Amino acid sequence: MIFNKQKRRIRLEHYFERLQEAHKIIFRKLKNEFDHRNLGLTDTQFYILFSLAEKGSYTVSDLAEKLGVKPSAVTVMIDRLLKSDLVKRRRDAGDRRVVLIEISDEGNVLLEKVKAERKQVIKQFFGHLTPEELESLVAIYEKLANTVHK
Repeated sequence: MIFNKQKRRIRLEHYFERLQEAHKIIFRKLKNEFDHRNLGLTDTQFYILFSLAEKGSYTVSDLAEKLGVKPSAVTVMIDRLLKSDLVKRRRDAGDRRVVLIEISDEGNVLLEKVKAERKQVIKQFFGHLTPEELESLVAIYEKLANTVHK
């Protein structure tokens, strides 16, 4: 029985090493392909614009919580996006003390360009997989994520 457990552990380690190597190659390439600095946008700035476009507006505190950083770090990021006219600030109509951050028209235009680029990259990477293979890939990642999240 101990022999079988050792054998299974060695097999699992082998699979993990293969997965780790494939993951490293894929995500290094994806990171390079998703580099939007040529458009003047970092990954975090893209995520902020994407989040604002989805929800409409956020407070700095809510954005900080979403990003897992301190509000002061978000303020610096928002200031940069403001200088580029990609976001705007406005007072909450219900509570004038609250400042909301929204995506601007210019921010929406840039976000659409970035999303179009990303769509092409995704097609390039995943377009050769069948719907069944994609479903299996996503299901396995979700299962692993749920295991890690517990």
